[in-house]
Amino acid sequence: MSSADATLLEDLRSIGERTGVSVDTVVVDDRDDWEPVGRALAPGSTTVAEFVEGAQSTRGAPSVEVAAMLAWKAYSYVCAQLVVGSWAAHQRVPDLSAANTAIRFDDATGIPQLALVEPRIFVAHDDLAADHDHAVPLHTESLLSTAVSTWWVEHFEAAIERWRVHADGVRVGRRGLTAFAVSQATSIAGISGGGDRLDQHAAIVAWMHALPESQREMAPIVEQRTGEEWLPMVLRTACCRQYELDQTSYCISCNLLDDDKRTKLMTADGRDWRPVALPLVTTTTTTSRWANPPRSTT
Repeated sequence: MSSADATLLEDLRSIGERTGVSVDTVVVDDRDDWEPVGRALAPGSTTVAEFVEGAQSTRGAPSVEVAAMLAWKAYSYVCAQLVVGSWAAHQRVPDLSAANTAIRFDDATGIPQLALVEPRIFVAHDDLAADHDHAVPLHTESLLSTAVSTWWVEHFEAAIERWRVHADGVRVGRRGLTAFAVSQATSIAGISGGGDRLDQHAAIVAWMHALPESQREMAPIVEQRTGEEWLPMVLRTACCRQYELDQTSYCISCNLLDDDKRTKLMTADGRDWRPVALPLVTTTTTTSRWANPPRSTT
């Protein structure tokens, strides 16, 4: 890998350090611990079953159904951090299609790790890194839609199907898996979009309008207050089942909480929440710094 290409990947490494994602080239055939995602998610593969069983063993999940949802939470989080987090923070998106992704699981923690088979990254056509060997320049307005189609259509649809087949149930069905991944990715879009309230809302709006219309309702937006600052919060429309593992409270964003219970939990933690105060429109506002993000100079 050239020094120029290595520089291009620095944005992704900062995310990878938090998620266990490797952005270096992986020669899968020479690395027994990595498996191509296309093979791992193919019909007849036992990879997902082994991952779920590992999650049940390492985390003490009371049932296969709970283990499957916890495993899905970890898998979708890592994927969304790499794709949506990189897009919102850097306007650069790795090619996370099944054909270009390899996977392995940490036996001790049950956390999935991903790697790019080729360090191929989609960038805006005016990005100063657009001429690098592994950059794929696109028109800015096409960057996010390409990221969604490459990741979701060519990777996540197969992943959802494998999870559904392995542990089908009322709360581990296709819609629940999809809804949880959408809400998780939407939350990451906001957090990665910037520290400002308008920046975070703008990133969420742009991300949501790149999704199929049927999926936008899966990530209702409200606002939460910590101290004096109000920031967007994404409510879940599917439960991760964490409460069944540690027998404690639900997550603040859990769909199993009604408004009164959510308020009670947040008040006890010194926080508050309210319906979203900004209009969710199809274009970002000119007051948002995120609406015109600076291009990287690397």
